[in-house]
Amino acid sequence: MEELSRTEAQRQLQKANSEMSAMQQRVEGSMAGAAQQELDDIKRKLNARVQEVTAQLEAAQGKAAGADKARKRLQAEVDELTAELDKVSTRRATRPHHPLARL
Repeated sequence: MEELSRTEAQRQLQKANSEMSAMQQRVEGSMAGAAQQELDDIKRKLNARVQEVTAQLEAAQGKAAGADKARKRLQAEVDELTAELDKVSTRRATRPHHPLARL
């Protein structure tokens, strides 16, 4: 009888250990699934942020290109006006001074 009780207790212990292992695997699987879901969410958020920053960078590069183009145009205009001023100054300096020229 003791032998039978002992065998039955061992069988129940083995069954409980088996059930515990199965539950542990299910829990770990659920946790792994949750962790994977969390990683996927983080990846989606990071990809969205990368796209957002890329769009901002492209917009900033476009503005910089436009500003550089305007700067070059204005510099050419300044150079042109400076050359014209030099010509006028040279002509004025080489003209004979006439006493009535100021009138």
